[in-house]
Amino acid sequence: MQAIGLFEIRGNVPAVVAVDAMTKAANVHFLTWEQKLGGWLVTVIIQGEVSAVQAAHGFGFDVVYQGASAVRAGDPDAVGGIL
Repeated sequence: MQAIGLFEIRGNVPAVVAVDAMTKAANVHFLTWEQKLGGWLVTVIIQGEVSAVQAAHGFGFDVVYQGASAVRAGDPDAVGGIL
């Protein structure tokens, strides 16, 4: 079963780092990205098997979270961190 993963982060450079980490960590494909709020908020969209998307999303979050502000979609503890 295929799934789509969304990953929102501040800035283009951390978004590229996240895409790089996610596509190398699991068998997922980068679909597209969208810039919002004047370009400072970037939404990265990936696709793959459900387990691969979950693994890639978690790994991308862990890699980027060390040096940038990131939010896991659906994580109520982190939602206030981007605004």
